[in-house]
Amino acid sequence: MAEEQSLAIYRLQLGQLPSNSRPMQSIGQGVFELREQDERAWYRVIYLKKIKKRLYVLHAFEKKSAKTSRPDLAIARKRLANLNQRLKEELR
Repeated sequence: MAEEQSLAIYRLQLGQLPSNSRPMQSIGQGVFELREQDERAWYRVIYLKKIKKRLYVLHAFEKKSAKTSRPDLAIARKRLANLNQRLKEELR
């Protein structure tokens, strides 16, 4: 499982969109979810598209049900807000 996730993240670094990725507009614009699963659980990585050659992972977690929990979504939203603030400050 970790090997598949690593390959998908490597593809993201190259600017390619893995087939197991989907937009997460409920988190924010340019945010995607990388999805993997096995017989035990679902695995998710919520990330922001590349900005200035950087890939930002907002949250990575394992879940046992089909629906993503509110706390996991809140973590990703908060980290995106913090990142956006930091990027704005860097432009000043």
